Amino acid sequence: MRNRPTWEYLTAFIGGTAILVLPVLLDHDPLRVPYSNALVPWIRESLEGQKIYSLPLLIPFGVALGIWARASAILLAISTIALFPLYSILDITVKGLAAHIDHGALPLHYAVMLEWLFYGISVLFPLLGIALARFMRRKLAVRT
Repeated sequence: MRNRPTWEYLTAFIGGTAILVLPVLLDHDPLRVPYSNALVPWIRESLEGQKIYSLPLLIPFGVALGIWARASAILLAISTIALFPLYSILDITVKGLAAHIDHGALPLHYAVMLEWLFYGISVLFPLLGIALARFMRRKLAVRT
């Protein structure tokens, strides 16, 4: 199939988005005040209210991707968390840097660097799963 990598990246994006966003949206807290100044409130809520189990869930999802997909492992891993960096770029572009980081605990450039460092670390979870699946697939192929 000629467009297989496109479908693989799209599947990684949709699956990763579901793993990162759905737990926050399904855990309805009546005391939580929605972000009124957010460009896309549900993405901002899922970014700020990240569940402790969401990132580790990207490992078995990465294993499934590693078994099924043939595309680049790094690009598949980046696709799984691409929603958050894309939202960050869109938010900074539309509202400006000062409005993007609204907590004021750190200087703006450090806050953005830490945010993007978090995205970089987040990529390691699905990448670990993809690498594990491909390693096992190679080992099993050698034995048969």
